[in-house]
Amino acid sequence: MIKMGSILQDSPRFPSRQLVSLDEYRPEILAEDVFRRILCWERKRAERSGRCFLLMLVNLESVLQANQRERTLSEILSALYRSTRETDIAGWYREGAILGVMFAEIHKTDRSALENLICGKVTGALRARLDARQVHRIQLSFHFFPEDRDQANVGRLTDAELYPDLCERDEARKVAYFMKRSMDIVGSIVALILCCPLFVVIALAIKLTSKGSIVFKQERGGR
Repeated sequence: MIKMGSILQDSPRFPSRQLVSLDEYRPEILAEDVFRRILCWERKRAERSGRCFLLMLVNLESVLQANQRERTLSEILSALYRSTRETDIAGWYREGAILGVMFAEIHKTDRSALENLICGKVTGALRARLDARQVHRIQLSFHFFPEDRDQANVGRLTDAELYPDLCERDEARKVAYFMKRSMDIVGSIVALILCCPLFVVIALAIKLTSKGSIVFKQERGGR
């Protein structure tokens, strides 16, 4: 049995970060496009190797106020830096709104216990730098990969947060389908309008050269 406390302990491979003052260090946060690209690489690598990783999303939309945005963000980044490892990757999942942290090479163990462990460390670090009201407004969510899928969910994306590239591709396809469908409808209406004079000429020709109605009608029997 692997103890939860040992998962993120100091080791030669995954050393914990040393405590530094906010003035001595400014954590580097990856841009949204870079972070999402690395997230896709990590997901594909985990899918091939079977090694788990954890994505933590920190929603800051309700806490980043315009007048104190830079200071609050700096405090949050410092708290995240102190509660994660040097090998963990931090960046914008959605620029200016949601921060993401990827915990790579985690043990295959009780995921809920691991989530509670990391949530406790991060929440404690945030409470040390922010007031209780701000911490309460920060939303944390955790997403594991590879996902646990039952037979009913095989082939479905049960956690869309781990698939930003596929979601963007699906959105692009929806836009392309909408544009194509709109062009089909508009083109058909324009063609009908342009061909109306020709349809009138054909109808008159049929009426003048043959008996009966312009539109062909026939009764048929069947079962």
